[in-house]
Amino acid sequence: MILRRIACFAGIHGELSLAVPLDSGLVLQCERCGRHVLERTAELRPPHPVAIWTYSRKHLVEAGQGYLQHLRFATLVGVMAVAAGVACLIHALVPALCPRTCSRTIGQLNQLFSSPHRWREALQQSWGVVVFLMLVTMAGAIAALPVATGAPSALAALLAALALGIPATFLLTNPDLELVED
Repeated sequence: MILRRIACFAGIHGELSLAVPLDSGLVLQCERCGRHVLERTAELRPPHPVAIWTYSRKHLVEAGQGYLQHLRFATLVGVMAVAAGVACLIHALVPALCPRTCSRTIGQLNQLFSSPHRWREALQQSWGVVVFLMLVTMAGAIAALPVATGAPSALAALLAALALGIPATFLLTNPDLELVED
């Protein structure tokens, strides 16, 4: 059984097979010349489920959070980070749009990591960029649906334009994706 194709020590052969599993990695053997290579990547073996549970509990204790608190915090961080990335990409394409959105959102993420208990405030401050990300996600799904179902191209293009028009309008009316207050 060939695990991966990498150069053996001889440098001329590339097919290595499993010889001996070790705690620190795997000893791989070249199929042609028989030389051995110690592969130290632990990722070759999936982690044991009990170890994942143990490490998860340890992390939650270190973070001082319960599972649902951690789920909420990590989800918020992930959404804010993706939203900041999307804002950076938009700004890269059109410099007039989102000129401070990415740096502002990264600053809010930094504050959130300093004070995780202030997640409501961080969400409220970044609400504009989060709403934009949700609009883009929903518009992308709506635009992809006609293509996935085999609709005629003209209809798919029309629906895509209408769906993507919503986040585009939001962006054009609020180019820095700031919180809009009444």
